[in-house]
Amino acid sequence: MGIPIKMASKWSTAVKKLRSQRVLPSNLSSAELSRIRVSIRRKAFFSARVENAKLLERMKRIVTGVVDRGEPGANAIGKLRAAVEASGYRAVPGEEGTIKDLTSSHRLKLIAETNAGMARGYGEWAKKQDVDKLRRYPVQQLVRKLPRVEPRDWPARWRTMGGTMAQGDMIAGVNNPIWARISRFGLPYPPFDFNSGMGLRMIGAKEAEKRKVRFSSLDMSPRRVPNFDDDAEGELPRDESIREALLKDLGPDFYVRGGKVKRYASAN
Repeated sequence: MGIPIKMASKWSTAVKKLRSQRVLPSNLSSAELSRIRVSIRRKAFFSARVENAKLLERMKRIVTGVVDRGEPGANAIGKLRAAVEASGYRAVPGEEGTIKDLTSSHRLKLIAETNAGMARGYGEWAKKQDVDKLRRYPVQQLVRKLPRVEPRDWPARWRTMGGTMAQGDMIAGVNNPIWARISRFGLPYPPFDFNSGMGLRMIGAKEAEKRKVRFSSLDMSPRRVPNFDDDAEGELPRDESIREALLKDLGPDFYVRGGKVKRYASAN
């Protein structure tokens, strides 16, 4: 009788990506974190104003379970809340129940969905970086996957960032720079913003030709998909080159101590 072979997860690349990320503890806001260059942010697991490295490591493991095993979101939120409470966290008075409260369902859902979504988005992007696949499906369309009460004006963002409409639709080559430009996070795959509800639809070469979608040979050139070190641990800012780049991006109001990025109190 043969030894059972464990089947590779559908999201194996996404899981590797998550496991390779090192935590980035900080007291920075979401807006301040967005000032950090994309090349660093894509290596990091973080959440606004979370300074506890052990908590971030625990959050990373929980989110990895969501992607790897398809764990239900409700279970993940429960585990995240338990991890936050076990860390001794207490919400700032007056912020209880808001998005700034780490124990609020809204904040925990955002952490789980955004990080899991980014990992899956990366996994799908990586699969597309194949010459034959790009030849068969050279373009993709930005479409709404989930309804929102107050949806963002994506066509306006698309045009502002230099995108052109194809018969009223937001369509471009798979590796066109527009995808990173429309992203709040500077990444060429969904999610393109917090709770956006937007996703991608692949379009075959015949449909693209029929719809007269313009794309260049550069759009069809596969991008390099990096190999990741599995199960990376430790605080990212402890790396000297990373620390220097962080401070260059953030400016003189910030410093790094004990593996954490912080803003000087006098700069608040």
